[in-house]
Order: sequence, then structure tokens, then C-alpha cells
Amino acid sequence: MFYQEEIDNALRFGDVLSGFIVTSPIIKNPDSLETYEISVVQPDFCVILSPCCSIGHKVITLSPLIPVRGSFFNNPYFAQDLTRINGTMKPQQTVHPSMRE
Repeated sequence: MFYQEEIDNALRFGDVLSGFIVTSPIIKNPDSLETYEISVVQPDFCVILSPCCSIGHKVITLSPLIPVRGSFFNNPYFAQDLTRINGTMKPQQTVHPSMRE
């Protein structure tokens, strides 16, 4: 909560938490109700995706944070800012410069 001078106990969108159990439905074939699984995990960390106005109603949406493979940081374009992986980029930015030769 870098944007506040004093930390409060209210949960907000984007806060990172630990100790929560997360469930994820896995549907292999959307036409059939027989091909589904529910994965239950307790990730080391998860992030709040719910707007703070809905958290007051005791409803919260969480997304697990998974470890990033170290090889991503071998690419200088990603090493400078890993969030670039979610954006539009030129083909040459997707791999290490030595792989383009």
C-alpha cells in the first residue's frame, strides 16, 4: 500500500495476500458436464481482483500468483520490465538478442 501514509486493514484491489485457498474450475469440453475438474490449491501468494466496494459484502475474487521462470529475465526486454510480457511487442523483442542471429 505504497500510496498511503498509514496502512489500514481494509483489503483492496491489487493487494497481495498469503494463506488463502483458491479454487479453479477446469472445463475440458464446454458441451459436456462430465468433463470437468475443480483444482483446489493454496498458493504462496495471491492477488485481489475484486473492487473494494464488493469486498464489504464478504465476496472476494483472488488470482494465484505463480513463480516466474528465471529464463524470462535472460531476455533484456523483459528483464527491464516483466509486465511487458502482457503487451504488444515486436517479434525481435520476444527472444534474447543472441537467438535472433
